[in-house]
Parts: sequence; C-alpha cells; structure tokens
Amino acid sequence: MFCLNTAAILENLRGSDSVQILSEYEFQKPRLANKIRGSRWLVAGGAGSIGAAFIEQLFSFQPEYVSIVDPDENRLAELVRDLRNQYPADFLRGLRTYSIGLGDPWFADWLRCQPTLDYVASFAARKHVRAERDPWSAQAMLFTNVTSHTQFLEALSSRAGDLQNVFIVSTDKAADPLSLMGASKRLLEKILFGYVNRFPVSTSRFANVLFSAGSLSEAFLFRLQKKQPIAFPEDIQRYMISREEGAAICLMVAIPNSTPAIVYPKDLPRHGFLPLAKEILSQLKLIGKLYALSEHTRALDILNRNLEEGYWPLIATSTQTGGEKDQEIFFEESEIQLGFPIKCFGAVQGSPIQQPDIDFTKPPQQWWDKLPEIFPGFNLPDYSRPSLDTQI
Repeated sequence: MFCLNTAAILENLRGSDSVQILSEYEFQKPRLANKIRGSRWLVAGGAGSIGAAFIEQLFSFQPEYVSIVDPDENRLAELVRDLRNQYPADFLRGLRTYSIGLGDPWFADWLRCQPTLDYVASFAARKHVRAERDPWSAQAMLFTNVTSHTQFLEALSSRAGDLQNVFIVSTDKAADPLSLMGASKRLLEKILFGYVNRFPVSTSRFANVLFSAGSLSEAFLFRLQKKQPIAFPEDIQRYMISREEGAAICLMVAIPNSTPAIVYPKDLPRHGFLPLAKEILSQLKLIGKLYALSEHTRALDILNRNLEEGYWPLIATSTQTGGEKDQEIFFEESEIQLGFPIKCFGAVQGSPIQQPDIDFTKPPQQWWDKLPEIFPGFNLPDYSRPSLDTQI
C-alpha cells in the first residue's frame, strides 16, 4: 500500500525521550533464547497484526514446534509465505498452521490431538468499536473475547503439568473499562488469573499498534489509497507503538521471570491523531489541510486541486463512538502496583473473578447483563445511538 517508516513516525512523535522497549528487548534476548530454543508452542490468533509479528520474532529463537491457529485462512497463508522468505527451511520444520478458531465446535478435539506444549499465547480477539453498535455483534465480541477463551483455558487444564506459561494479550482499554471491548478484556484478565493455581499465567495491557488491522492509522492509509479525506477524532489521545514493539512486549511477558502480573509498558506518551496524520503525510511529501466536519463534501470536491498543491484534506471530528475515553490509562488507582524485573515495564497484581457462580463458558446472553455488577460504574452499550455506518 504505502512504504512508511513507522519507527521514524514514532520517534518524531515521542521526541528525544523515546521509550526503550526495543533496546530492553535486545538486552532480554539471551534469557528468551535460553527458554524458547527447543520449546513447543501453541499460538492462537497468530495471523493477526500482533500475532504475526510475535511469531516472526519467535522463530528467531528456534523453537522446536509452533502450532498456529487462526480462522483467517488468507492471512495465515500470507504469514507462512513471510516466514519462508525470512527463515531457512530448517528453522521452520516444526511449523504447523490450522485455519480454525478458538470457539469452533471442533477446537477441543483438535487440541486433544496436539503434542505436549510448553507455552501458549493467544492474540485472538474482536476489538473493533463497530461491534458495539448492536446486541448481536456485541455478543459475538463477548463470545470471542471471553467465552471461547474460558473454554480454551478449561481445556488447557488437562495439560497443566506440562505448561510453563499461558499468555493472553490484553489492552489499555481494560483499565477502568468504559467500552464493551475494554470490559470483555478486563473480564478475561480476571478469568485468566482464576487459573493461576493450575498453571503459570501472564498478560500485558497493550497500546494502539500503528497500522495494525482495524486501527484508525490503517484506515488513514486506506483513505489515502482511495483518495478520500482523512477523518479523526480531535478530542482523543492514545498510546501508540509499532508492530515490532508490540511483538517484543509480548515475548518478554510471555516468558515470565517474576510472579504472575498484569504488565504494561512504562513511560509511554499519549498522542493525538492530528500529529500522527501530519507525520504520515510528511513522509509522503504532503501537508495536511484541516477542514471542519461540515466541510466534508467540499473537501471531497476539491481533493484533486489540493493534491496538485501538495495538500491532503483532514477532517477533525468529535468523538462518535460510545465508551471512548479522552485519554487511555494502563492501570486503575485501586490496583496494587508490583515490582517488575524488566525496567521498561510496570505491573499490577492480577485478581480472579469474584462471581464464581457465573459460568463464562456459556453463551454471552446468559451472563453479559452481569457486567455492571462485575465492574461498578460500567454501563452496557446504548443501542439507540446513531449507527456508525452513517458516520465518517
């Protein structure tokens, strides 16, 4: 689509006090190599943006066996092509891929047929805000993010004696959740820590990954490709990381060297989407030209003239989705901070669910009305809001 230097974009946004995730990752590589070389892995959601980046890094440490499951057969095939171009054949001799998902009826039977596993990592998730616009899409999100993972953890219990760690990626939206997606991932954190006495577990709250599938930054690229104005919320700031940083975070946390915790990257600055859009356009030798939302039609009409002059129209909007925070946070004030041996990370204590009578292996419609009880102050989505399909 476009060949952009993500590292340069982030460096310009962050300035001279840039976070040191990748330099810390280099320091941690000997420890990771000692644990990963010759190990056996199951990676769920491995064809997604972060899952694929994780796997590309994982194979550099020469695991013995990596089984990847993801229902997106096209992206799974593309991942295999990338790995074949990146690594010699002997590095990939233990690679196995399956186009199935955690919630599929045959997944449990497939898992029983798998060999001994040392590590499990899951990146499977539904995360798009449009899933919260109606009750059916919302329940599909809850099924993927909560129900299928609870069933997965229960199935892994029969392998508890072999497992060295089970890692599930979380999100910054899980801290003090306002959106259904954030609440679903926060709930999954609690469910995960309910298994801590059966096998080791870990999780990391995550930031927005630049140009990952479904992200607003990826949407910027689509708008550029299709010659459409770039629209963004002007009143929101987000944490932003690269795919490489995301993979590094997950690898360092998936191979634990401390007590189980919810880990998050420290000293990560927040950024608005206008500076990001300007950085992207700058690499393309273009200048952003701001228009009000009411001028969207006019911006479309004169787009070609703007292009001739080296400009690209930018549409600043107010927040159009429910459950959005002005600024994301990585932890709640009530959460207990823990020491963590990797200096670029902070950590808070994980806690199991306090409603043991709720069976989260059941379909979401049997328990999702309990979310306000589990997270006081959280409200279920308002389905009377205008459809996002009519927004830009």
